[in-house]
Amino acid sequence: MGLEIFTGTYTRSVDKKGRIWMPKPWENKLTQNDPFYLFKAPQLDYVSLIPEKDLLKHYRAFFGAMPNPIELGLSQNPRENVRGALRLLESLVGWGPNIVNISPRKKSIGMRLQVPKDGFFRSLLIPDEAVSMIGINDHIAIYQGTLQEIEARYRT
Repeated sequence: MGLEIFTGTYTRSVDKKGRIWMPKPWENKLTQNDPFYLFKAPQLDYVSLIPEKDLLKHYRAFFGAMPNPIELGLSQNPRENVRGALRLLESLVGWGPNIVNISPRKKSIGMRLQVPKDGFFRSLLIPDEAVSMIGINDHIAIYQGTLQEIEARYRT
C-alpha cells in the first residue's frame, strides 16, 4: 500500500472550539484514531498535517539503504526513530510537532481536526476565520485565509 494521496483545495473555518471540519473527499483517507502530526512548515506561514503511517513510510524509504540502525545509534523501532527525527526538527524550527487525532462528527456526518490551543497553532488558526486546506500528495497544508488572500500574500 502506497502513501495516502490528498488532492484538492478547500476553504473552511475554525469553529469556536478550535476545530476544522475535514473535506468529505478526504474522509476515506483519514483513518479515525490514527495519529497525525501537525507542525509548522519551516519559514512558511502554514501548518502541515501528515499521517504517522506516511511518515513511517518516508522513514523506511530514506533509511532503508543505510547500515544497521543500531550501528547508527538508532532504535530498531521505526516509529521511535520518526518521533526522534521530529523532535530534532522541533529543535531546529522552534515550534514542535503536535500529535493530533481526526475525530468523527456527531451523527457520523463527517470528520474534524482539533487544532492545538497553544503556541503557533493558536496564533495561525483563529476561530471564525477562514482557512484554506490544500492537498499536497501525502500531506495537507493549512493556511490562514482564503485562497485569494494566500495568493495575494505570495504574489507580493
